[in-house]
Amino acid sequence: ASALGEAFCHCPRISHLSLMLYKTGITDRGGKPLVAALAKAGITDLDLRLFETGVSDETGLALADSLRICTKMNTLHLGFGDTAITDTTVTALGHSLSSCGSLDKVSLEFYNTKLTDAGGKELVSGLEHLSLQDLDLRIGETQVAEETGVALGQS
Repeated sequence: ASALGEAFCHCPRISHLSLMLYKTGITDRGGKPLVAALAKAGITDLDLRLFETGVSDETGLALADSLRICTKMNTLHLGFGDTAITDTTVTALGHSLSSCGSLDKVSLEFYNTKLTDAGGKELVSGLEHLSLQDLDLRIGETQVAEETGVALGQS
């Protein structure tokens, strides 16, 4: 996965990237350098989905750091399912999204992760800073409850 990330850096013309890693053996050892390379690649439209992998907050925090730098990104689709992602990642993503002012379309999926209302509320707070035209937020099989719903309703 880190070799894949390096390949993105050497392809400066890539503006749209769609990468789905499903039922793979990728862990933070490969996930962290992969997502770190996204910031260097100049991607404007990113679709990254990590389902049934061994990634955790190490990869999630590296992704959040990369997104802070991606100020020209227009479209973002992130999906995490059956991973060890927690509120730590989702909170960091919320903070990072607030600095991505050029985003107009965001799709986020969190299935069977360790997400709770603490992370959910921070994510919603980050989304509030954007001038989105299109938002698709899907959360399932997590510990998210009423507080995230209230935050969404008030945003």
